[in-house]
This record gives sequence, structure tokens and C-alpha cells, in this order.
Amino acid sequence: MYRVVFCMLICLSGCASVVNGINQKVPVSSNPSGAKVWADDMGPFETPTILKLKRKRDHLLVFKKDGYEEEQRLVMNEVSWAVLGNIVIGGLPGLGIDAITGGLYKLYPTVVHVDLDPVKGRLSAEDRLKRLDEFYGLGKVTKEEYEAMRQSIAKSLW
Repeated sequence: MYRVVFCMLICLSGCASVVNGINQKVPVSSNPSGAKVWADDMGPFETPTILKLKRKRDHLLVFKKDGYEEEQRLVMNEVSWAVLGNIVIGGLPGLGIDAITGGLYKLYPTVVHVDLDPVKGRLSAEDRLKRLDEFYGLGKVTKEEYEAMRQSIAKSLW
């Protein structure tokens, strides 16, 4: 009888690792999309994407896109509710397994989105085209100046 109970405790240990797994998928997006994102030393990946991150540690996400300020976000691990399975079942070995594998944790935030700000003092190409159209509509630039500036902005996109 004791052997059966002992075997059950061993088999049920690591409850949070079974429920959570050792990795967590974290959807990552940006506005505008197409930004490069690095997770610790992994990457670059292009937004939108889903990153597979280890639950055992915190992660620093770095977002970069030409013409925009760099942004950083921290994804932190916190103890998961699934660890209660070890406490209820009496699985001290399971608690140790979950701590070692990272199954003890859940990553927060579960979804990461950043709004990238244009580099100060320099507008994006889209914003420069809009402003040029406004100036042309107000008669502040001639048709020749408008065409020349429009071509210059378009060339900067290639």
C-alpha cells in the first residue's frame, strides 16, 4: 500500500510542469508592424510574431525599426497557480521539479504590444508625404518643387 501511494506521489509530482510546460508562447506585436524584436540574445524576429520563452527567467524584449525610437519591454516570471497541485497532493519532490524546470512560473504580460514613436526631429516617409501634400494643397510649394520632393522621399524608401 505504501509503495502505491509513494509511486502515485512521484508520478503526480511536477504538477505545474505538466500543466504549464517549461516554455510559454508570448504573442508580440508593434505599431507599425514589421519592427525587429530581440528576446534576450535571440533574434531578430519580425513583428507580429509569437516568441517561445523559458518560464524560468525574466526576458528583455528590444524593438527596433528604422525611423523609430527603440523600445524595450520586460516579460517577468511569477509563481503560477498550478504549483498548488504540488501543495494539495503533498508533492515536495514535484515542487522541486517545477522550480528546476521553470514549470513553477508563468510569464507576464502574456501578450506584448508596443507603439513605436518616430525618431524625434525626423518624420517617417509617410508623414513627410502627407505634410508635402498639405503644403502643395495650400500653395506653399510649386508643382515642380512638389514633384522633386515627392521623388526624393520615394527614393528614401528604397
